[in-house]
Amino acid sequence: MYTVSENMKPDPQSCVIDLRSDTLTMPSMEMRKAMFEAEVGDDVLREDPTVNALQDKIAKILQKEAALFMSSGTLSNLIAVMAHCYKRGDKVLIGHKSHILQHEDGGVSELGGVMINTIPNNADGTFDLQLMEKNYCGGNISLVCIENTFGHGGSVLPLEFIDKIGSILSRKKIPLHCDGARLFNAAVYHKVPPARLVKDCASVSVCLSKGLGAPVGSLLVGNRDFIEKAFRLRHLLGGAMRQSGVLAAAGIVALDTGVARLVEDHERLHKLVTAMVNMKTSCLKLDVDLMHTNIAIIHVNPKCCTAKELVERLFEVTPEEEAEIGKAIRIKCYEIGVQEIRFVTWNAITDADIKNALEKLSYIVKELEKKMSASSSEI
Repeated sequence: MYTVSENMKPDPQSCVIDLRSDTLTMPSMEMRKAMFEAEVGDDVLREDPTVNALQDKIAKILQKEAALFMSSGTLSNLIAVMAHCYKRGDKVLIGHKSHILQHEDGGVSELGGVMINTIPNNADGTFDLQLMEKNYCGGNISLVCIENTFGHGGSVLPLEFIDKIGSILSRKKIPLHCDGARLFNAAVYHKVPPARLVKDCASVSVCLSKGLGAPVGSLLVGNRDFIEKAFRLRHLLGGAMRQSGVLAAAGIVALDTGVARLVEDHERLHKLVTAMVNMKTSCLKLDVDLMHTNIAIIHVNPKCCTAKELVERLFEVTPEEEAEIGKAIRIKCYEIGVQEIRFVTWNAITDADIKNALEKLSYIVKELEKKMSASSSEI
């Protein structure tokens, strides 16, 4: 899982820029009002009108038959895999850096009895389709999963890849599931309707509580038979909720108001990483061509420090630093590997935050370069 230093409580005078995740979004006043006024019923009996309206809305957007409201993306993906791989011992094929494998605690195996087969992800989240077809599509795979956007780096799957994998699996009669936690980010990047990205997918999971800004919830979308299986599995796993229209109401507002705003997150992330590249430092490495949306992966030169050390230093403010910059700036972020950190922009990150973050980063880059230079001269 992502890790962060425990001692990260800022003083009140600090300027804190939180780039850990777009899961930090808070519900807007419009969402809070909708939640307060939501008409509710018993969703276990399928009688909550607000939940039903949300489910109908996403099904229409993605041009699928039906949908089911879930408490989380992890639950949504788990139920999707279990619904497709209905017999214990069925196999699912997923990328080796996929969220389902890396960050969902092995639930598909532990709870679903599903055997995981992995295929190497390329840097953009794609994988070798010839390898997939040759080695895995001979009748022993019950499901293939893709992730769009690719959570490890925020890259968007190419339309050509989406179309090719859909065509191959359609011929093989193997269903395709899309972990589309940030599917709307991908649609904004490609400037296409989100339905275009999942036209060949048997099922899709979409998160409401990341960039779209709802406080809780994901939606699992597919045909009616699939959603009937998912409905049973949701109850089996303890995920059924009663008067959940108070949560679904925020999801409706998120779909109505949150999608068009995502481009602002993308633009701010691009501004941040472009300026970092222009620092021309050997301490930090970024592949801007893969940073399509609101996520940046920064590779830390091991000659400078570890990712953990950089995360801690980004949050720390030294007296010398504050004197030079003129204020105390703290950046919160995650380390996602021994030499990798991650920045994510979201709806509370402003242009002023990006400016402040760059001031902080510029100072630290100079500090790291001095350290690396001193180390080199000692050898």
